[in-house]
Parts: sequence; C-alpha cells; structure tokens
Amino acid sequence: MLKQLQARLKELAGELEALEKKDSLTADDLKAMTEKTAEIVEIEANIVTVKASEAARARIAAPADAPADTVPAQVKKDLKPEEKIGIVISGMVTALNQNGVRGFRPTMKAIEENGYAALVKEFEPAQKRTMISSNASAGGILLPEDMSMDIIDILRPNATFLQGIPEVIPMPNGTYKLPAAASGSTAAYRGEAKSAAVTTPSFKAINMSAKLLAGIVPISNQLIRWSGPNVGAWAQGDLGSSMGTVMDYNAFFGDGLEDTPLGILNIPGVYSVAATNSTAPTYAQVDADARKLLNRLENANVPLIRVEWRMAPRVFNYLADMRDGNGNLIYPGLQGENPIWKGYRVRKTTQFPINGGGTTDESTISLIAFGHVYFGDALRMQLAISDVATVKNGNQTINAFQDGVTVLRAESEHDFDARYVEAMASLTAVRWGA
Repeated sequence: MLKQLQARLKELAGELEALEKKDSLTADDLKAMTEKTAEIVEIEANIVTVKASEAARARIAAPADAPADTVPAQVKKDLKPEEKIGIVISGMVTALNQNGVRGFRPTMKAIEENGYAALVKEFEPAQKRTMISSNASAGGILLPEDMSMDIIDILRPNATFLQGIPEVIPMPNGTYKLPAAASGSTAAYRGEAKSAAVTTPSFKAINMSAKLLAGIVPISNQLIRWSGPNVGAWAQGDLGSSMGTVMDYNAFFGDGLEDTPLGILNIPGVYSVAATNSTAPTYAQVDADARKLLNRLENANVPLIRVEWRMAPRVFNYLADMRDGNGNLIYPGLQGENPIWKGYRVRKTTQFPINGGGTTDESTISLIAFGHVYFGDALRMQLAISDVATVKNGNQTINAFQDGVTVLRAESEHDFDARYVEAMASLTAVRWGA
C-alpha cells in the first residue's frame, strides 16, 4: 500500500512539472493543476496515516518485557514542508473521524498521538498567538493588522473620445477661430450672349474658447503619514481619472450651457435619426438603421479619416450575439479585441447612456470621422498641491494649514468642435438589447 501511494505521488509530481513548464496555461491546465495538487495533499495525508499505522502495529508487536516508557516516534529533523502538511491534514482527519471535533487543540492532540510530538512543539508559538489575538486585554491589541499596499480603484467608464485621435488644436491664448465656407460657388453652362450664373459664397467660423474643468480633494495629513498605501498618490490618480471621465462625456454630449463645452454630437446641423423602436430588432432592421448613418457620411463627400463607431456595451453585445436561422453570427467582425462593424472600428463605453427617453431604456449609436474633429487644448491637466490653501466646500471653509490637511487641485482647459458637421451622425432612441 505504502509503495503504491509513493509511486502515485512521484507520478503526480512529474505531471505537475510538465504543466508548469508550459509557456501558457489554459483553463483546463489550471483545473488539472488544482486537481493534481489536491490529490497530492490527500496522498501525503494517507502516507502519514499508513506510516502511523505501521508504527502502531510495531509497538503492539513489541515483546511484553519491552520498556513501558518507550518514547513514541518523533518527527525527523529533515521532514519536508509537504510532509508536515500531510501530517497536519492527517491529524485533522483523525480528530474529526475518531472524536467528531475540529479545531487547533484536537488536531494537535491527534498529531501527537500519531507519534509526531516534535511537530506539535513547532506550533506552540502559533497556538499562543491564537489564544491572545482575539482578546485585546490579553495582548491582542498589540498585534498589527495586515494591510495590502494597494487601494482598489473606483470603477469608471471607458474614456473613448481621445482614443479616436481627434485633431489637437493648441490654444495658448484660450481661443481659436477658423473661417470655414458655409456654402460655395456654383457654375452652369450658358448659351451664347446669355448671362452667366452669379453665386455668392457664404462663410462661417469655427470658434472654440477654453472651458475650465477643475477638481479639489483635501486629504488629512495624518492619513497621508499613517496609511500603509500611498493615499496621496492614489488620490492624485483618482482625481485625474475623474477629470478625464467628465471631459470625455462632455466631448460627446456637453450641452454648452454656462461654462460647459458643447459636445460634438450636439453641434447644430449634426445628423441624427431615431432607430427602429424595438428591444429585439431583426438584422434587416439593424442593417437598415446602420445604413442611414453610413450613407450620411459617405454621401456627404467627407474624407473618411479615422472613422469609428461609439456605442454602449448593451447595444454592442446585442449586435455581437445576433445569429441567423442556422446559428451563424450575423456580424462576426464584432468578435475579438478590435471589433469591426460595417467596415469601421467599434469602441464601446458606458459614457453612452442606456436610460434615456420616455421608456428609460434608450441609448445612442454614433459614427464619427475623428479626423475632422477638433480638440482645442488650452491647458493640459495640471496638478497643484498645497498645505496652506483655503478651500470652500459649500458652506464649509477648509484652512489647510490650520486643519492639518493637504489640498490637491487639478485643472484643465479645453473645448471641442468639428471641421464639418457632416463628419458625425447618430442613431438615437436605440432600445436594442434592453
């Protein structure tokens, strides 16, 4: 029995080694490693039990005149960690099966009865720590709590405006104006001695002015000093992420009121049309709706530079899962890390809401030629830190020096526009997949 267990243990060790040498592990490989490791632990426990049984039989078979105070077998000095694990597991099993109890003391008692008293002594410090750690007055209050040096970040939407690579327009003075033709001249054939057609071109201006985006975060100096993780660095990164998320949403949907920018999809003249009013449209209906946006861009003679789709994950997943009557994917290009739909790159983001309209489940799909979109950059995000600043938070005034806090402030100035309004088109009231 013992030889069979040892042979199987050696076999499993070889199989694990073969898995560990692989360059990449599949889900099946990881599952196999888990199962084989569990089997190894079980076999090691069985080996310990068999050895203990053999030792017990040997003691029973000893001559009657053998010394009564024979010392039980002790743990070998060169006992391997995995063997110790097996002994402990065997002790847990013995305590449960024979005495019906669990816990540290019953397990240690079973291990000692199996002839491994020396191993029990190794656990004495842990036993003492366990006894006092739950009682503050007994010294548990002196035990430090373990803490990771990482802080779990806030979940934020995927920012995709800058991923489209719009044209960056520097605005060192905070404004940018660009004349643009609103209507052009025309020509026509004429007969002999007849007047030529006269047309007068009209003009407009692309006018961007910097909009200030800012955020302030006060942090207790004690929190910065005492915390294990680097709270200051995390707060800076979190504030920057928040700024980027706000800018990204307004780049698409900003209303332009007061001091906010006007999003590119809300520029007057940008084409928008309602989608098929259905939560489960057919692919024929989906194709017809998508064709409206494609025709709008391609029939407007807009150079198709960096054209991409933007849509909510719910809508994207509905399209990606659509199948025909034979179970074939309608849009196989939507699979993978770089999805393509109707020939153009797709990026999904929760910045495109899915709770709009009277039914509170409407979303938007947009097709945008980012090569004609302007990102007016007056001030890239800058971070300032002060321990003497005074900050107002509603009716509360925070004096950094007096209150013992450090104030973080982030600022950015920018605006958005487009060379051609024909470079954007949106499908609204999209309920697909709701």
